[in-house]
Amino acid sequence: MIIELEREQFYTCTDLVNCTTMLEPKAIVAGNNPGRIFADHPESPRSAMVWQGNLDGFLFVGDATNASFNRDIRVYMDEVLREEALGLGLEWAECIGTHPSWNQAIEHIFADRELSSWTSYVYSLMLPDYKQDAIQLPDGDYTVVQVTEELLQNKNIRNHSFLESRVQDFWESTEQFLQEGGGFCVMHNETVASLCMTGFRYRHIHALGIDTIEQYRGRKLAQIAVRAYAEHLFSQGQSMCWDCTASNKPSSAIAERIGFQREMSYKGYQYKLQ
Repeated sequence: MIIELEREQFYTCTDLVNCTTMLEPKAIVAGNNPGRIFADHPESPRSAMVWQGNLDGFLFVGDATNASFNRDIRVYMDEVLREEALGLGLEWAECIGTHPSWNQAIEHIFADRELSSWTSYVYSLMLPDYKQDAIQLPDGDYTVVQVTEELLQNKNIRNHSFLESRVQDFWESTEQFLQEGGGFCVMHNETVASLCMTGFRYRHIHALGIDTIEQYRGRKLAQIAVRAYAEHLFSQGQSMCWDCTASNKPSSAIAERIGFQREMSYKGYQYKLQ
């Protein structure tokens, strides 16, 4: 039987997420970031599935050999969550195991689906590994700006909806984002050209989210934004991690150029909801 946990019950999954090096499920269980949890028991779960609040995938935690959970979660996803996901605009269900043992389990759970898969790398950056390198902004009206309450309220920003939506994707409120997260961006005139912000946070570690508007790509703006935020986090005694797909060579190159160290890789799966 699958039970959706109430927020005040999330703590029961602490031991399950402590067994993984992935930051996202830990941040959700700790209450730092929005998300939902579906478990096999409300008080002493053996296995659970975490649906990230930004709708970026279902994370499987706990015992991957739990046959009853593996059977029941498939039924629950088909009969309960599928219609809800479609209503939220999702076309694919992305399933990610937080331990390699989940890979075989996910392949078995969705054996009758057309599963495709990908590999992602998780990088981390600590101060001793940081490669300082002053990169000049391109010619023109470019500035590096910290994401503050004033910036988030500035309706004169031409793509203000982009900035606002990125914060809302990961955080329940602007106040929580400013208190627990933060970020820096590269502005061109009144446009956010590139943004580096905290997507998830657990204790002193920030999982970075990085976006560059398409017309501004190829100008090293993402690297400038990441460096600005990294130096700010280091000044606060914080550290950071960065997740990107193995096929995203430009992101991997930026990470390694800045000094990020590859900590782990994981496999993700997806299938069509329709």
